[in-house]
Amino acid sequence: MKYKFGNLGYVLATAVAPLIIFGKKITVEAGSIRGFTAITDKGVQIDFLSYYKLVALIIGAIILLLSVAGKIDLKKECTGIKSKYYIMGSVLLSLIFLSFIFSMDREISLLGISGRFEGFLAEISYMVIFLTGLSFLKNRNSREKILKIIIGFSGVMFLIGIFQFFGFNILETDFMSNVMTGFDVEKFGGLKYSFGKYASYGTLSNPNYMGSYSIMLFFLGMGLYMSSKERMKTIFFLGYTGLAFANLIGCHSRAGFLGFQGGVILFIISMNREIQINWKKILVLSLVCILIWSGMDIFSQKALGKKLGNISKGVKTEVYGIEADGNQVRIDGVSSLKIKGSSEGLEFYDEIDRKIPVTEKDRFITLDKPGYEKYYLKRHKSIKDFYLLGSGENFNYQLYFIEGKFYTIDHMDKITEIPAVKRIKFFDGYEKKGSSRIYIWSRTIPKIFEKPIFGHGQDTFPLVFPQNDFFGKKLSFGNKGILVDKSHNYFIQIALNNGIPALVLVGFLFLSYFYDSLKKIILKKDVFSICIFLSIFSYFITCFFNDSVVSVAPLFWTLLAIGISLNEESEKTEI
Repeated sequence: MKYKFGNLGYVLATAVAPLIIFGKKITVEAGSIRGFTAITDKGVQIDFLSYYKLVALIIGAIILLLSVAGKIDLKKECTGIKSKYYIMGSVLLSLIFLSFIFSMDREISLLGISGRFEGFLAEISYMVIFLTGLSFLKNRNSREKILKIIIGFSGVMFLIGIFQFFGFNILETDFMSNVMTGFDVEKFGGLKYSFGKYASYGTLSNPNYMGSYSIMLFFLGMGLYMSSKERMKTIFFLGYTGLAFANLIGCHSRAGFLGFQGGVILFIISMNREIQINWKKILVLSLVCILIWSGMDIFSQKALGKKLGNISKGVKTEVYGIEADGNQVRIDGVSSLKIKGSSEGLEFYDEIDRKIPVTEKDRFITLDKPGYEKYYLKRHKSIKDFYLLGSGENFNYQLYFIEGKFYTIDHMDKITEIPAVKRIKFFDGYEKKGSSRIYIWSRTIPKIFEKPIFGHGQDTFPLVFPQNDFFGKKLSFGNKGILVDKSHNYFIQIALNNGIPALVLVGFLFLSYFYDSLKKIILKKDVFSICIFLSIFSYFITCFFNDSVVSVAPLFWTLLAIGISLNEESEKTEI
């Protein structure tokens, strides 16, 4: 009975929740940060991607707790290799509680920020899934049933995603427009949800999350395909794995594709003997993936190859940051520039305070010194002491010199002070790399050390990130008004939200599992077990470029618990 009831918890959290999409109306107080994170109309906000996914996750976690309450013999369970995972999971659970207690905004941290809703309750639910899974998922029958249901529901997700890639997006239909607005389409208009042509994202909130989701399920499907003995099952799992691969490349997530490459390389290294034995299956799967890639690339007019082929997308920048001090501003760059203002005008100095001669023509001021030719200032045609500072063709920044001090213009066209923004200078010049992830990391990491022990609190990233860094945003995104709402790095996310001790603990958790897997699985050459390991390993790679999210993280914590349970088994597992 425990296992039947518990199955429902895993089904809700890992299989059903990712597919849920329904509008939730949220009242937004004036000036609230929530008002900047989702579609808002007259103080009412609509979230159709995350809120009810969180509800399903919480209900699933509660069911799991009820299913195992008083039924687990901890003395018996906390033995062998699993004992350290119980300890690490329990300590991490404690740190999550402490992070919430010391959060900068407990109201936000409880449920999370709108559009994400990955707050305290979500993180607690992840730990419930993991810790109960260490006991629950050692039962082979339960494990098989849960994996079959995950395969079924994720297959629906993949079908939605592949239809989106080929031009039919169910989320753009009138019916789904009603669903996404909570059947209040008149208030919020004909809401459509799309990431454009040739993109696969299913009912997840971003194509990057489809990358994290599909990479885990690709290797799960591959394990089931490789270990299957029945012909019909083999064909079914081949088709499923191909569908997962189609969504993996169709979502254009370079992080997911890196995870795929890392997983394939590790599979080849660790399973060379199995590859020789099952070379026909490997060959068929490889040909299917090649055909899928070729067909989708041709259909997308080569857009697929261009997107995934450019892993390090982003040109190198020649300016990095700006600092203001009274009547002076300093622009850090390949050639750092200092500008001094006075009632007589502006003077320009190089990085060792040597004055730079200038030429002014038709309101344009150019610098006459080697290395500074790309800098220019353009005077406003009617507003005195208002300038457009530029570097090259693709970057400019507004400067306003008033009453002996430099100011800038914010995203609402209001005069504002130039903020002092800390950054990791090691990343200077690479701000646009990785779709501007390097910029986000360089400005986020210094914030970690402001509250290093317990962090700033769950899902507080939009509150903590220097949203007033208009220079950096214009430099990296070309838009100073963009809201940066996530870290695009799971490990930075943990450190910022929950503190450095939590980050270290999660690191030990990953490394412990990797060590146990290399020792107990790879040496035994169990195909299914190694593919579960590859699911987790590939997700680990994507964690360096994607953050955690309620639609994907429960699947990861479930697979991790399964992987640990498989490590504990002495015999080979075949599902």
